[in-house]
Amino acid sequence: MIGGEAPVPLEPRAGVQQELRYQALGGLGWMLSGAGAQALMRIVFLMVVARVLGPTAFGIAAAAVVVVTMGLAVAQLGLSRAIVQRAELEERHLRTAFTLALVFGVLSCAALQPLAPYIAAFFGFDGLTEVVRVLSLALVLSNVGLVADGLTRRKCEFRRIATVLAGAFAIGFGVVGIGLALLGAGVWALVGAHLTQHAVRSAALLYLQPHPKALRIEWQALKELIYVGGGVTVWRIGAVAAFQLDNLVVGRMLGAEALGLYGRAYQLMSMPASVLGHAMMEVVFPLMSQVQDQPARLGVAFRRGSAAIALLTLPIATVVTILAPELVAVVLGAQWDGVILPLQILAVGVLFRLAQRLSESIMNAIGAVYATGFRQVLHAGLIFVGALIGQMWGLPGVAAGVVIALAIHFLIMVELCLRITGLPWRDFLLAHRPAIVVAVIFGAEIWLLSTVLRSYELQPLVIGLICAGAAGLTLVGVLTLADRALLGQDGQWLVQAVLARVRKRSASRTRPQLTPDEPSGDAPLRAPADPT
Repeated sequence: MIGGEAPVPLEPRAGVQQELRYQALGGLGWMLSGAGAQALMRIVFLMVVARVLGPTAFGIAAAAVVVVTMGLAVAQLGLSRAIVQRAELEERHLRTAFTLALVFGVLSCAALQPLAPYIAAFFGFDGLTEVVRVLSLALVLSNVGLVADGLTRRKCEFRRIATVLAGAFAIGFGVVGIGLALLGAGVWALVGAHLTQHAVRSAALLYLQPHPKALRIEWQALKELIYVGGGVTVWRIGAVAAFQLDNLVVGRMLGAEALGLYGRAYQLMSMPASVLGHAMMEVVFPLMSQVQDQPARLGVAFRRGSAAIALLTLPIATVVTILAPELVAVVLGAQWDGVILPLQILAVGVLFRLAQRLSESIMNAIGAVYATGFRQVLHAGLIFVGALIGQMWGLPGVAAGVVIALAIHFLIMVELCLRITGLPWRDFLLAHRPAIVVAVIFGAEIWLLSTVLRSYELQPLVIGLICAGAAGLTLVGVLTLADRALLGQDGQWLVQAVLARVRKRSASRTRPQLTPDEPSGDAPLRAPADPT
């Protein structure tokens, strides 16, 4: 202890006594809203900027983002998740974490300055040196808000998190990025967008979530944070490498233009997974941390989460695969035709990528950070090998290699989760059967409709809108006629649970406000009973 200070316990975890299913559904709703807003803004950003800059500028920016993202994985030391995961958190932990975050952010940024020319030489991209040096400021800007980020997630303030993330993206990419692109800033429009997003996000979190900012390290607190943070860092390095090594291979072997094309294909493929995966990661991890000593509940959460992911992603992936030509033409424009085939191949991996996020959330929640981390390193190796072999057949070969790597890692993480929670393989596999049926229904409908519409040589936007409308009507029909035969036990539970929460929120808005002494005669609404 420093200066004889007694530990000052912080307020207990938010919502420990609340119904976790309501907390999860409410949090997931907010995170989906925020991530969905970001996805829509990202589409608008791409529709404007992709027509102004072209693939080469995106390729140069993507190479710099690869480097800076890997730097963030190291510089952040897993501190945010260590703050969330700790059962008891004191002010000494916060002071120590803030000091470490600031110091490592500055050191990492400084280290990239002399390395930038060598990075540019590795890729062989003109102008990359200056882009890396400037974009490395993101390491400092992001780390300043790291402790506030961890505290906000620990308290399960999902509405605040979603608002901050969406607002930072809107200002960074929607205002600064598009503005600079239209002014002719070229690749610097993308750099400015990234830096502004990091700065706004950290500033907002620091304002909304105050915490001690004294630069001081307490060694016992350091040890307690680093044990979890070290494992998270291993996991994050593996995760970042897994999501960036294919970009490294494409940039190094196929060039800046190819990297720009591949990056947009991956971005369009991962947009649904990013919306759902980010929301799920932010909600599942803090909530599952509260029941980390109850394997049965974790098993039910994993089965239901897997079923929900499959129901949401398989139909989307099927539609994206069929409508890829129209999607690329509308969002990116004619000069991006090289995106179509890689996008169709990568769409197969949406389920694997999103399911992996659920597995990692549960493993991190129970503190199995090192087991998850080492598997992420293996995942990165699989991605690298798949991309390296695949590049001999161009971008489609890279996409195929990445999908195979994602599938292998998906099975590895599922095996770990099933072993930890005790859930049988049979139950896990059966949870996916309804999603396959629904995906076949969507796929047959959209393939037939798009084939007919293309024969009339309609505009891509018209084809896309008609098919989207048909898919929406089918979705309404599926939900309206939802029964166990079609959606399965878990899918039916999900629909009923969401409806129960909607009714609960509606009732709470219309019910008169009561004083603390006035009892309410209304019985609390509950989601369907948990079979376990």
